[in-house]
Amino acid sequence: MRDDGKDNKKDRKRPKLNKEQKLKKQVEELQEQAQIDLEGYVTCRSALRAVRQELVDEEKKLERVKADYHEMKERHAPLKYLSAEYKRVRRIKRHVRDLTKTKKKLHRDMKEHRDGVRRKTVTNIFALVSFAAMIMMILWRLRQLSYGVYYQAMYAAGQPLEAIMVAVCRQLLRVACIGYGLCVIWQSIQVWFMKKKGWLGILRLSVKKKSYWLMFVGIPLQLLSYGDVLTNALMLVTIICHMGMAILLSTKEIPRRLIKTFAVLYFGSIGVIALYSVVFCRNYELPGVSDSTSTHAVSNGSFLAQMWEMSTESEFYNMGMYNTDMTRSYDMMTIPGLDYAMTLNCETKEPDSCTSMTPQGIAVTDKYTFISAYCRTKAHRSVIFMLDSKTGAYLKTIVLKDTTHAGGLAYDDKNDVLWFSSYLSVEEEDTRTKYASISCLTLQSMVAYNFDNQNTAIAYRNTCPVMFPATSFITYYDGLIYAGYWKKEKNGYSMAASYKIVNGGTAIADDPEEAFYIPGRVQGLQVYRNEIIFSISYGIDESKVEVYDIKSGKISGSNYSSETPKQELKLPQKLEQIYSYNGRLYCLFESGSFAYRLTAPVCMDRVVSLDESALVQRR
Repeated sequence: MRDDGKDNKKDRKRPKLNKEQKLKKQVEELQEQAQIDLEGYVTCRSALRAVRQELVDEEKKLERVKADYHEMKERHAPLKYLSAEYKRVRRIKRHVRDLTKTKKKLHRDMKEHRDGVRRKTVTNIFALVSFAAMIMMILWRLRQLSYGVYYQAMYAAGQPLEAIMVAVCRQLLRVACIGYGLCVIWQSIQVWFMKKKGWLGILRLSVKKKSYWLMFVGIPLQLLSYGDVLTNALMLVTIICHMGMAILLSTKEIPRRLIKTFAVLYFGSIGVIALYSVVFCRNYELPGVSDSTSTHAVSNGSFLAQMWEMSTESEFYNMGMYNTDMTRSYDMMTIPGLDYAMTLNCETKEPDSCTSMTPQGIAVTDKYTFISAYCRTKAHRSVIFMLDSKTGAYLKTIVLKDTTHAGGLAYDDKNDVLWFSSYLSVEEEDTRTKYASISCLTLQSMVAYNFDNQNTAIAYRNTCPVMFPATSFITYYDGLIYAGYWKKEKNGYSMAASYKIVNGGTAIADDPEEAFYIPGRVQGLQVYRNEIIFSISYGIDESKVEVYDIKSGKISGSNYSSETPKQELKLPQKLEQIYSYNGRLYCLFESGSFAYRLTAPVCMDRVVSLDESALVQRR
């Protein structure tokens, strides 16, 4: 008896199907579902029309019965008649509710069948959009690939081996994106030319599998290409299209629900991160949890990780790695205080940890490197970080007495004085007015300053007004301080002026020596040999370094806002001040700050230097 029972159980088991049998079964299910969708759509549409008309009639009837009931109530009809009429009203209301539910159900069923009937049309639209997006991405990636090969060949002889390997990996990623784009294009062509036999046959099942594969492979490619805004946008469009195609091409409800859930989670997480980074990070700061200043990188845990992000811009990366030394961290310096920094709280005047320090200015000397930063929320005093120029090690934090933007630093090596952008607060008629100015600190006072022991801001040696609404950047050259004003107009112009240093190096003259026009959006100005170099950036636009010839041997001899630059180099977003020292141009970015590190396509939490001779002689 037991043996017979086991045999019966074995007989009840479904026989295993081979690959061909499984495909045949799925094709039969497709054809059956297509016929059901077609017949169901027609049936539901007819039934829906009838229900709609009946519902309209019942609603009119309900209004008449209600009116009769209220009229009888006003005439004080006998309770027996009122009760009967009230029951009639309730009965018609229930009927209206039932018809409404039936209408919704028929509408839902008709929509489901209609989607099945129109699924091919919508799939073709998704295929067209993804086809166009991938054509654009392939052209863009081919352009980047050719530039990458060109600049790698130009600078490879002067680069360390690790830098070359990173550049090669970036090129391989571009090739992978091109291959991905070709697969998407081929799939789109298959969808367009899929006839009815193919749509209800094995070809549809093959295209469905490709949609799954292209959807899941596209996400890591998109993440690896994070620094490239255009590629990311086109990949996002393609991923959306393939999610839609995977849903439309699926023959069962469970895979559709899984893909819909995945899509909601994927794009929901993107939306939450975007909302957090744009709204919270730029307007608030996290509470400080440390009584020291951070010295670690906040985004890129290693120099190779930083190099990978830099390699998005081929020319900038190869020039930045040219003539660098691996033993000296590729001539990079980690920006301190991006995670947390000790300073003074503006309200309590007590030492406090700030988590929203935003770098602005840089000055490099043979012994020290200075980086200025301000609190994004204005809740803490601005600071100047002091680093060792040879090792890049953090030495100390110099706390300033106000919340100045500190948009520029300039070091006078003749008098050992550090100048920085500031403002002069003057009380006029019971109100305080801020005027643009620059302030200075002597090297001796900075070396002697110790915030941990004093818990007070450093005393300025002097503060001098300048002619602009605000001091956006400054630099030191040939015994003069050059100050300038930033304007956000992309194709506009701004101005800069030079001031003579007086009073033993701790003051500037009241009137400028010369003034001249410069391009708009200038964040920094430096002079190298017979060229003037501007750093230009604003918002999400790519940053630029523009090089102009100095004519007639005088910086103010040209209107740089109307001239075409001799050289123009594209850099990642959020470039701030640049500083020329010992043949290298040091570039400081604010993208590593709490306000921008999640939204900046390329997060630069390190100071990077470029070979200036390669920059001005660029081909």
